[in-house]
Amino acid sequence: MVNIELIKKTNQEHLKPQIAGGLANAEIYCLALGNIYSDPNYHNLNHWAILQTLARKGVYDTSDTQLTETTLIQTNPLRMAAHMAVVEMIMLLYSREVVTADRVLAAVQRFSHGRSPAPPPPGSSEQGLLTWVSHACGALRKRIEEETENGVTNGGEGDRLRVPDFPQLRELKDLCDGVALTALISYYCPDELHWTEIRTSRVPSLQDSLFNLRLVQDFCCRCLPASIFHLMPEDITYMRE
Repeated sequence: MVNIELIKKTNQEHLKPQIAGGLANAEIYCLALGNIYSDPNYHNLNHWAILQTLARKGVYDTSDTQLTETTLIQTNPLRMAAHMAVVEMIMLLYSREVVTADRVLAAVQRFSHGRSPAPPPPGSSEQGLLTWVSHACGALRKRIEEETENGVTNGGEGDRLRVPDFPQLRELKDLCDGVALTALISYYCPDELHWTEIRTSRVPSLQDSLFNLRLVQDFCCRCLPASIFHLMPEDITYMRE
């Protein structure tokens, strides 16, 4: 997305021309909406139509940026503050459409194979994500307890492995130490990230947090078709402050 040659010449980051053009002509936003709804009718909208679509879906601009067609089509300079506002709105819409209460509750029920009572429906997509991750951590802990009860030891030396304590999740910043995220990956992909690699403690240190987040970053780079880990581990760690 970033033009490396321009960075070398100007010591400033510049978007590649095709990315800047895709923002200014709304092509990228149309692709995003078309992907969310699998509907080709979203492929030929202008910025104003996109803002109206978001408003109909209950997503509004909460920034102080003035979002108009005139502002969003400018390329010299590209109004990044305005485009970031639209990007955040589409990200919010995506999370609302993907993390629905029905999907979250269905995923939670699969952890217990329907034997446990369902939790109350989440009131927001953020709470839905936290509910899903929390129950995944609980399911992983139960799997670990079963393994240790069956005599799984540390390196064959006879030392029984300690069952880790995963933190309670009350808000998104509780994910910033990487413990719950690595536990989530370990539950679904134990061959790629074994739970013994996760560093847990009552009060995670900065070093432990960075170690866990680098495990997440490595998994995203190795195992996903395209990495979704766009921040540095340090950026995520300091988000809790």
